[in-house]
Amino acid sequence: MLVIKRDKKVEPFDVNKIDAAITKAFNAVNEPIDSDILQDIKDELYVNNIVSVEELQDQLEKALMACDYYDVAKAFILYRRKRAESRALNEKKQFIKDYAKAKNAATGSKYDANANVTEKNIVTLNGELFKGDVIKVNRAILTDKIRELYGEELAKEYIRMLEQHLLYKHDETSIMPYCVAITMYPFLLEGLQPIGGLSARPKNLDSFCGMFVNLVFAISSQFAGAVATYTIESLMHVGKALQSGTSHNFGDGFAKAFGIQYTDKDNTLKYVHQTSWGMTTRMIGAIIMVHGDNSGLVLPPRIAPTQAVIIPIQQRKEGVLEKADELFAALKAAGIRVKVDDTDRSPGFKFAEQEMRGIPVRIECGPKDIENGQAVICRRDTREKYVVSFEELAAKVQEVLDTMQKDMLERARAHRDAHTYVATNYEEFKDTINNKPGFVKAMWCGNRECEDKIKEDVQATSRCMPFEQEHLSDVCVCCGKPAKKMVYWGRAY
Repeated sequence: MLVIKRDKKVEPFDVNKIDAAITKAFNAVNEPIDSDILQDIKDELYVNNIVSVEELQDQLEKALMACDYYDVAKAFILYRRKRAESRALNEKKQFIKDYAKAKNAATGSKYDANANVTEKNIVTLNGELFKGDVIKVNRAILTDKIRELYGEELAKEYIRMLEQHLLYKHDETSIMPYCVAITMYPFLLEGLQPIGGLSARPKNLDSFCGMFVNLVFAISSQFAGAVATYTIESLMHVGKALQSGTSHNFGDGFAKAFGIQYTDKDNTLKYVHQTSWGMTTRMIGAIIMVHGDNSGLVLPPRIAPTQAVIIPIQQRKEGVLEKADELFAALKAAGIRVKVDDTDRSPGFKFAEQEMRGIPVRIECGPKDIENGQAVICRRDTREKYVVSFEELAAKVQEVLDTMQKDMLERARAHRDAHTYVATNYEEFKDTINNKPGFVKAMWCGNRECEDKIKEDVQATSRCMPFEQEHLSDVCVCCGKPAKKMVYWGRAY
């Protein structure tokens, strides 16, 4: 029997180790054990030719309980937990040692080795040290929110997309799902357009991509070992780039390295093709940085968990809360995600909280408004106010939400376009990078040496290579040799 160890090595397994583990668990609770008991427990195991350590231990837990040795099973579970905690502690200790030796913070990262981080310090170390736990917490929170808004099925699909690396027979079949997958996320109804993502849907992938609208090709940010990495680059308020979502085409390289094969219809062994893709909470960070202001979040209406909040004015007066509930029912019936803030806090506090949370629309309604048969609508992004009759409220709120969605997109695009520059020689390129935060479009020869020189000289990296190319000049902006591609360059988080 072969066993897959935690370091992914495959080795012959010593069956005597099962006997030792069972005996140790019995001794821990002072239970007697003999060869017959050992055999009864092992008879409950379903061991294949190859099994992981975790799977074997899981089976052993079930076998102990199936044989009614509950106290022994509990002791074994506690032992596993203690060992897991010890391993986790040792891994963090080793990570600190490895991080100290790493060339920079990116190469020292366990989770984001292609991150654009250069400085090693206690802050980046602390962030990396607990990033695994933070990822789990963020993923759980986001899954809960998707479940709340869109149901259990889509929440499970989100987790499946994050956790599963798919295997394909041919490279052609692997392209489609990792391109289309990005558009399946419910909170990105327009791809990356709401945060001003670069580039239109690539024409050369029409047959695969369908509604995929914002795909660009990364160069130095490519996943190590991948055939190609596709990314969406967004530009933040301060002029720094943020890689917002990646899809990696591994080809058959990893399959050859780890011996992952299948029997084809011609009865021959062939290597599988693999992909890896997903959008994480970094997307939420991009939305916050692109659209937020000094008062807090400004959420695009289509992805806002709450699209409108009704704030009753002088709510203790007769009829005010009843009218707020009536308006709530009308808006909810119109398909608007709405809440009523009927807490005891002051209207000013509620207004500030609505702005901080980025709720797109605020609806104010007090005794005088009820007397006049109207309510006041306030947009979060521009703070414009509209006085609307109760009968027209639902239609007007939806109109404001749609307008706000379009306006926010156009503002993000306008900011991106206004901070995208062109450079045709190296002096112009360096001056632009140093003095004009944003993207710089420039030609590139295809040599990694030029990328490295640019990063060393001005701390800028190649962000992406758009499918829709522009011919800016005949030569590389760095070395002057014949150029192959136009590239977006910039400084990044």
